[in-house]
Amino acid sequence: MTRLDRHDIMKIAVDCPLVNQLVNNNRMTFNPDPNTTKDNLAYVIYTSGTTGQPKGVMVQHGSVASFRNDVKLEFFENNDSEPLSEAILFLANYCFDVSIEQIALSILSSNTLIVPENISTIDEKFYLCLNENRLTYLSITPSHLQHINLKQLKYLRTLSVAGEELPERVFERIRREYHGKIINAYGITECTVYNMVYVYMNGMKYKNSIGSLLSNTKRFVLNNNLQILPIYAIGELYLTGNCLSRGYLNRPKLTAERFLPSPFQTDEEKKTGKNARIYKTGDLVRWLPDGELEYLGRNDLQVKIRGLRIELGEIESVLASYQGVNRSVVLAKEHKTRNMDMAGTKYLVGYYNSDNVTDESDLIQYMQSKLPDRMVPNRLIRIEKIPLTINGKLDTKALPELDFFVDENNYCAPRNELEVTLCAIWSDILGIEKVGIKDDFFRMGGDSVSSVQLVGRIEKDLNLDVSIRDVFSFRTIDSLCLNVCLKNFIPKVIKVCDTQRSEQGVLTGEVPLVPIQEWFFAKCTVGINHWNQAFLIETPNLDQSKLNDCLMTLIDYHDAFKLRFKRLDDTKYCQYYDDSIHIRGLLRLNRLDVRSLEQNENSNKLLHDTLTKWQSQFDIENGPLFAIGYLSGFAEDKGQIWFSMHHLIVDTVSWRIICDDLRRLYDGSSNLGKKGSSYGEWSRCVQSYGTRKSTTEELYWRNLVSNMCCFNDNLSKHTVVSASRLTTNATSITLNTIQTCSLLRDCPQAYGTNINVLLLTAFGYALKELTENRINYVTLEGHGREDIGDDNVNISRTVGWFTTMYPILLEIDDDLMRSIMNIKAHLMQVPNKGIGYGTIIGYKDQDLPRVSFNYLGQFETASSTRRWYLTDGIVGNEHAEDDFDGDVIAVNGLCMKGQMRFNITSRLNSDRTIQLANSFKSKLENIIDDCFTTKSLIEIDYSNDFEHPFVLLNTNVNTILFVLPPGNGGAESYFNNIVPYLSAYKLVLFNNYYHNLKEKKLEKGLSFETLARLYIKYIKLIQSNGPYNFLGWSFGGVLSFEISRQLNNAGDRIANIFMIDSYFNTHNASFEIGTMHEIDTIGEINHSYLPQIENEAFGLNITTMNINIVLFKAKKMNKDEWLRDQLELSQYYVNSTFNCLDTFMNHKCIRLIEMHNESHLSWVSNKQQIVNMCNYLTSVLK
Repeated sequence: MTRLDRHDIMKIAVDCPLVNQLVNNNRMTFNPDPNTTKDNLAYVIYTSGTTGQPKGVMVQHGSVASFRNDVKLEFFENNDSEPLSEAILFLANYCFDVSIEQIALSILSSNTLIVPENISTIDEKFYLCLNENRLTYLSITPSHLQHINLKQLKYLRTLSVAGEELPERVFERIRREYHGKIINAYGITECTVYNMVYVYMNGMKYKNSIGSLLSNTKRFVLNNNLQILPIYAIGELYLTGNCLSRGYLNRPKLTAERFLPSPFQTDEEKKTGKNARIYKTGDLVRWLPDGELEYLGRNDLQVKIRGLRIELGEIESVLASYQGVNRSVVLAKEHKTRNMDMAGTKYLVGYYNSDNVTDESDLIQYMQSKLPDRMVPNRLIRIEKIPLTINGKLDTKALPELDFFVDENNYCAPRNELEVTLCAIWSDILGIEKVGIKDDFFRMGGDSVSSVQLVGRIEKDLNLDVSIRDVFSFRTIDSLCLNVCLKNFIPKVIKVCDTQRSEQGVLTGEVPLVPIQEWFFAKCTVGINHWNQAFLIETPNLDQSKLNDCLMTLIDYHDAFKLRFKRLDDTKYCQYYDDSIHIRGLLRLNRLDVRSLEQNENSNKLLHDTLTKWQSQFDIENGPLFAIGYLSGFAEDKGQIWFSMHHLIVDTVSWRIICDDLRRLYDGSSNLGKKGSSYGEWSRCVQSYGTRKSTTEELYWRNLVSNMCCFNDNLSKHTVVSASRLTTNATSITLNTIQTCSLLRDCPQAYGTNINVLLLTAFGYALKELTENRINYVTLEGHGREDIGDDNVNISRTVGWFTTMYPILLEIDDDLMRSIMNIKAHLMQVPNKGIGYGTIIGYKDQDLPRVSFNYLGQFETASSTRRWYLTDGIVGNEHAEDDFDGDVIAVNGLCMKGQMRFNITSRLNSDRTIQLANSFKSKLENIIDDCFTTKSLIEIDYSNDFEHPFVLLNTNVNTILFVLPPGNGGAESYFNNIVPYLSAYKLVLFNNYYHNLKEKKLEKGLSFETLARLYIKYIKLIQSNGPYNFLGWSFGGVLSFEISRQLNNAGDRIANIFMIDSYFNTHNASFEIGTMHEIDTIGEINHSYLPQIENEAFGLNITTMNINIVLFKAKKMNKDEWLRDQLELSQYYVNSTFNCLDTFMNHKCIRLIEMHNESHLSWVSNKQQIVNMCNYLTSVLK
């Protein structure tokens, strides 16, 4: 009251006797005229919805009155002349709009409102109060309902459940306690409490429907373009009518975003101004064939985990359906780990309330049987009760926080050396201090990305053959050891010992030069001894004497340190192992305490000069060819090991090998095991590869070289400085951690390709701006450690210079997606990742584009357990300043410490160099931005252009067969052939998205990858989980293959893929028969489909799974079926064995059924062939 003293406000004490006397003496004998209209404000209620940001919703009297009339009629109307009196509980907090419903149905409808003294405690006193006042109507949220025993409410006639989704499990619990009318009420605060109701009378089964409209509301299911969607298509619910509020108090911008002008207002409505706005609810729904509207969840409750959209509500529904679980909540949380590879990535946590203690492993197993792996929560937490807000809704902030820690009560320590090593690997990758053998890899925070790292580390550290599928199947160290490691360990060792060629001991003799070394000696006439690679390994503070001993062991083990070169003439050299070298004579550990430089303002320059001096004395003929230093005096108890090695004996892959081996030695490993194949053995294999080159490979390279002959001449017009390193211009670009993460993780998934394609596409646009040509060429550098046909050679742990170089064409289009597809296709066309170019053509400057591009990939960073890692920093001059560089433009990039960085040097002028770099960065940013907007094809919703997506036949049977359409037809293509013979199966015959869009000229840039994602939306609606069966003819078979590939990557199981004469790898086929530029012959979408380039990250790993892949192959050529331009291509496939499917996967995994007397089209008219085909399908599907 004292705060009111500052204002001119009259204070009246209502319990003052004098005031009471004055009131009684002046009592009015008639009702006052409030002078209130329907447009006046009735109330403002604040709601945060799912955003967490409070906003005041302004509701008018007209909306409240309209709502009161509708719900009173819907809930309480009966056939008796005398309506029954109702008693309503005032249970909701007045800040929650359900309180408006309770007031509207009671006081505003001449009924009783029960207001208990205390509703915070549900006890006998509470039930006594309700029964004494004959409670007939109860409205409550599902969360709040868990605290109410409905059996104790003697007079209850109507139960209204509102405010949250009504799960089936809650409905069943209600029915066990109460057999009267249940109303599932759907409503939005912005649209006046309720808008739709579904009424369950006694005996009715649960249905996921939000019911019929109140008369004051209209509804629409729309896509992002506000276009009406057909049956089964998922869209957002929009509402209009008298129910709409004014908007948000003092939030005009937000009001404009959510209350939109209605495109559905009729001419009659426009005259009266009625229904001029629609409200964007944010709720995802779809129409069912029976006219009901199915609620699917909030669009802001969809989360993206590892690039895949996940609906949390679907997971909650499965968790809640488990026997004994009353209520569930699933949240997506971010990892809070010091492991940079995992920090910020999302994982799923499931909270559940259960009457009984549930075996969590059984619960996880149950969810795995119902959901794909990506949707099974990493952790489950049982809680005593679901926390509620004062409005009776779920309070997610009150749920317990989770960190991935070790439960000491259930911790199981490793029992042997194998388990100790695996625990250390687990700990390192997950960024967790301590891991037990019973801990689930995925529940501790692992995902598909880290599982790839895990497999690589197990193979590297233990020489064990473990697949990603094994990691998903056997999620604990205990089960992985029992089912995989102990079975594979001994055979693997024996196999390596028996078959792998490896030279042990001290190596001697001459080693043939590999092509990259020959290129070096041909180009490097100045500064030949100072052409190095330097790198830094960040470590804990080390014992320098111990480090010195470990370095001697390392140098003795890796033979590359003993390589020397002998000059034969001006440009001819040979290399050999110098067996006269003694280890102690080779090694001199340089030392520097960086604190000695801190007092000097030019400390960085001093450090640079010191490290340059350490590596300036190399001599390729007499040695040394490497230098090593230890830098100490850093903060946080850290040190750095500095390496510089002449490039002739090292590459960037070797950096990782050296770092890893040195760490193992320092950590106590007595030796590094048996050597792999030597550099000499590899160089002889490369020579052998050159002698057995294929005609096709040689033709490819010679054609490419002849086509790019004018490129270097055109590029030289832009060159303004000499080739000396002293006169080149340099700049760099860096992407921040968020951009880098998006580019590496989200963009490849969105665009259906890999990071190298995206980087080259962005750089291709930058080159196009420079040269003003849409076709340019670059020299790509590869790591060179490729499979060249000798299974007995293993160079995965061999130090040396293995780099390959080869030219690649960058073809840029105005359309980004088309450019990506072009470059992906050209990369796919490169034979054996370019390893043959050096032996077939040779690395001659005039035959290589003078623009080089080299992306080194991601380097490991620090974590709580990994304290040895490659880092960036000052390393000194790696090349002589007068060294000749033939490149006009050189681009070198890597990802370190979570950021992608590219260094660009050029012989352009300074401004054009910076312009080139900025253009490159700008296009990378465009690619990232487009990935998250509707411009990216993965986000485009074509459903509004596709009224009838599929035809459903034989709906009374269980086994489903999804049938994909041929290129120029739809579902009808199968009606008169296979359909009559497959009545035992539920057939989902899809119509043709692509053909539909092609007729409307909307197919530009569309790929099989994107089409598959669109079809999968419908597949998941019909069958939420595997195993799946697919069939497709021609185009439909390729589409079936891609759909299966994507579903498999998402963790779903594929049972069968039946393909009828489908053509694969038409890009390569067209090249071989010389029709590369006649894309219209078979369509651009077929030319661009090259899935094997993604096999490493996204591919269909058929060999490790029980998938039945069947190809019905036509063996006859019918010239009347084809246009003249198509004849050669169709003949090519008739002559092929597996229609080129074997270029995408191992042919041993393909079941080939030849149709000897049939052509690509004729089988549909041969009844016996159709019967045979369907009989085979039936025998498999059974």
